[in-house]
Amino acid sequence: MDWLIDHLAVIMFVALVVVMFAGYPVALLLGAIGVYFGYFGMLSDVFNVAQFANLLPRIWGQAAQNPVLVAIPMFVFMGTMLEKRCRRTIAPYLAAYA
Repeated sequence: MDWLIDHLAVIMFVALVVVMFAGYPVALLLGAIGVYFGYFGMLSDVFNVAQFANLLPRIWGQAAQNPVLVAIPMFVFMGTMLEKRCRRTIAPYLAAYA
């Protein structure tokens, strides 16, 4: 059991690669593997339940305090809106020169 606890990160990475090559969406498998190994870590006493429950507020608290991380979704939204707008207005004119 000690060997398993010491190599839990390596096993988690191997599971991530195997499930990724199986064809599952990356966003879903990252969350599922994290939760699965989190529960396995709680069962094998790597960390306790209070640490697992406080993980999400710690992540959101640190991200909300960093202005750079708050700006990233706005830049993605701005790029999406510009792409849609340019596709309707500029793309027909650019197609004539292609």
